[in-house]
This record gives sequence, C-alpha cells and structure tokens, in this order.
Amino acid sequence: MFGKFGLEYCDLPTMMWNVEVLLRTLTIRSNRRFDKPIPWIYYVINISTGLCYFYTYMLSTAWFVLVRCRETGDFISAMVALSLTMCSITCIPKIFYMKYYQNTVMDLVDNYLHCNELIVSGTRFEKNFFANMRTVKKQATIAWVILTLNGVVFVTLPFLRPGRHFSQDLFALYGLDPMVESPNYEKASILLTLAVYFSLTVMVHITLFIIVIIGFLESQMLALSVELSNIWEDSKKFYNYYVLHHNESITKYELRNLFIKNRLRDIVKFQIMIVSLRNKVEKELRFIFVNDFIFMIFALVSELVGGLENTMIQMPFTFGMVFIDCFIGQRLIDASKAFERAAYGSKWENFNLSNQKTVLFMLQCSQKTMTLTAGGIAILDFIYLMSVLKSTYSAYTTLKSSA
Repeated sequence: MFGKFGLEYCDLPTMMWNVEVLLRTLTIRSNRRFDKPIPWIYYVINISTGLCYFYTYMLSTAWFVLVRCRETGDFISAMVALSLTMCSITCIPKIFYMKYYQNTVMDLVDNYLHCNELIVSGTRFEKNFFANMRTVKKQATIAWVILTLNGVVFVTLPFLRPGRHFSQDLFALYGLDPMVESPNYEKASILLTLAVYFSLTVMVHITLFIIVIIGFLESQMLALSVELSNIWEDSKKFYNYYVLHHNESITKYELRNLFIKNRLRDIVKFQIMIVSLRNKVEKELRFIFVNDFIFMIFALVSELVGGLENTMIQMPFTFGMVFIDCFIGQRLIDASKAFERAAYGSKWENFNLSNQKTVLFMLQCSQKTMTLTAGGIAILDFIYLMSVLKSTYSAYTTLKSSA
C-alpha cells in the first residue's frame, strides 16, 4: 500500500532510503548510495518557507515580546509568543548543522550500512534483527503521523472556527497589525502556515533519522542477546549434526567449545562495532540533542506560564519531541542491559577457559551501559523525562507566583 515506506520493508538500506527521501525535501543528503541530484524546487521551497519562519517566529516574536508586550504590560501574551518560538526554533540549528556537517552524516550512514552488510542472510540473527527493525519502523511511522497531525491541526483549526482567527490569537506579526483586517489577515495566514510547515518538516524528518539510526543499534543488541542466550543449546545441535555426518575423533566437549568459540568471535565483533557506532552518534549528533534539551525545557515552561488554555495544541508537540528523545534513549539502555543479562545467562560455566575469558570480556564491555545523552549534560531516558516534567512544573509555579 505504501510501497517501500511500508512495514514489510524493514531492512536498513530501505529504511535509510526512506529517511533520505524525506531529508531531501529539506535539501539534506544523508546517504551517498542515493546520489540523484536534489530537485531545485526543494531549494526554492526551503528558502522561502525558512524566510517566512525567520520573519514570523524570530523577528516578529522579538518585536512582540520586547516592544509590544512591554508597552501593554501583557505578560501572558509575551509567554505565549515566546512558547511558539521556543518549541520550534530548534529547526534552525538542526537544518544548518545537518547541512554543514553533511559529509560527516554521510560517513556515519556508510558505517551503519557496512555493519549491516556483515549480517549473514537466512540466519536466526537476521530474522530477529528484522523483527526488531520492523518495530523501529512502526515507532518512526507513529511518530511521523502524530507529530504531523498535530501540526496540521494547529494550522487548520483557526479556519474551522467562526470569524477570523489564527493559530494563536494573542500573537501579532511585525508590520501586520491589525491582523484581522484585510489584506493583513490573508498575508499573516500564509506566513504563519508556511512557517509552521518549515519548522514541522525540519524537526520531524531529522527526528525520524535519529529514530532509525538508534533503532538499528537497539535491534542489533537485542538480536545478539538471543544468540547469546541460545549459544549452549546451539552447540549441542551442532555436535549432533557433526557426529552424524563426520567420523573424526573429537570429544563432545572440544567440538561444542569450538563452535562456541567461533560464535562468540562473531558476537564480539558485532558488539565492538555497535559500541563504536554509538560513540560516533554521541559525538556527531550531540549538538542536536543539546538543542532539544535546552529549548524544549524553555518551551514547556513558557507554555505552562502562558496558560494551557492558550497552548493546548502546541504543548503536546513539545512534550512529544522530548518524549521521543527519552524513549529511544530508554530503548537503547534496555537493549544494552538485555545483552548483559544474556551474556551472564549464556551458561558460560560450561565453556572452556578460553571461551569463559571471552564472555568475561563481553561482560566487562557491557558494564558501561550504552546511553544517549544531551551533550553529556543528562542521560536521555524515562528518569530524565520525569525530572524534566518535575523541574518544568517547579519553574512554572515559581514564575506564576512571582508574576
């Protein structure tokens, strides 16, 4: 139904192609293997909508907060205007970062695709990996639908209400006041719609890219966990098959440990590559996570201070962006811990000394749980999500009481 965007196409090359198609609408390249030129119309659309965003949610917000609201003394309107900018302004540093470090991003994707090519076709590992990647693609699809639907509702709801309204009636654009009179109303409506389109597509499409690359690491770790959990039983099956087709004189203990040695070698190789990829993601994309960390907290606080009755549509979007970062971070932590439990539960006590040392090395590497951080400031997980909500509410009550 959806072509290669459907859940049945959950291999990494196809999913990276899906992301590439979306990022190209932002004139961003992430995959060298998809080397078709970006259509010029995308450059026109992004430059024009980007300028609309700059005028609407940066220039106009600065004027509205620093000039208009100081004259009127309307603190609530200032907070509402500020919240509109805070929840969307990360689109500017994100798109510039992805454009400026485009080659670095493509190098990162090349490393992912190389790691993916090492998976042996037809194995249980590949089957479990695809099952996990299908879940990742489902999560990415749900995130795209919910965030995009929120943006569509934000833009279209004013047109469904009687009279002339905007997405935020308390906010005014610089040079277009009064906004409810023609032709200012028509101009403002177009500018606001194009600005929302720009910020929404940039934030959502780059978020989908992050979901896929972190989901790949999670899927690999979970698939490796299954291999570790079954390695002792697999060695028994291998021994039974071997003695049935060969007449060589080798003990059961030696043969099973020979199988385990080869299997552990492959698992360790994947483990090292996954840890290396995670470190590269942490290094290359920390700027994006830091931006979300800073601006989304300010957005939540300003949305609460501005009143939920005024920010009830944009606040779910802001919370959704914070939740997605914490969710994928928590999933990576869970997958890392699952691998550690699988290594400890692999019945290593039955292995020979050499294989026991290999398992010990794997356990030592697993002691440092793989995480995502906001530039090293905070670990992105559900604990952090709850602390954000608590600190946001505390800041809200403090500002509300002093207002």
